[in-house]
Amino acid sequence: MEVKYLKRSVWQRLFGIPATSKVSSGSDWEMNNDLLTIKLDAFDTLATPYGALSFENDSNRVLVIADEDGGFRAYRNYCTHGKRRLDPVPGTTTVQCCSMGRNTFDSDGNSLNKPELGTIKVYNTENKDNLLKVFLS
Repeated sequence: MEVKYLKRSVWQRLFGIPATSKVSSGSDWEMNNDLLTIKLDAFDTLATPYGALSFENDSNRVLVIADEDGGFRAYRNYCTHGKRRLDPVPGTTTVQCCSMGRNTFDSDGNSLNKPELGTIKVYNTENKDNLLKVFLS
């Protein structure tokens, strides 16, 4: 598999500035230690294939991505080498660290170009009645 990369400036990579928007707190999503719930009607970005948002609180960061087939993928939003965030690579099922190393992970969380860095945490999701649940345990 050929690894594709996000087109990012050296400054975005150097300072670890992610391309994915962080959602501010509000009544349309809630996260505790075990569960993230998202009212999908409130987030147009997640209605588009490969659309992604980052949901964060004091203890968790979760990257949620809309799949091409209408499903969703969710990841613990930390690269394996530190605290940098992840971004989806448009048109693929991969995610990539926003740093200079551009470590890329497949949909199962496995590193494609630097296996020694390990895997990222992939969360199970469930979409029922336009309420997306991301199981964080």
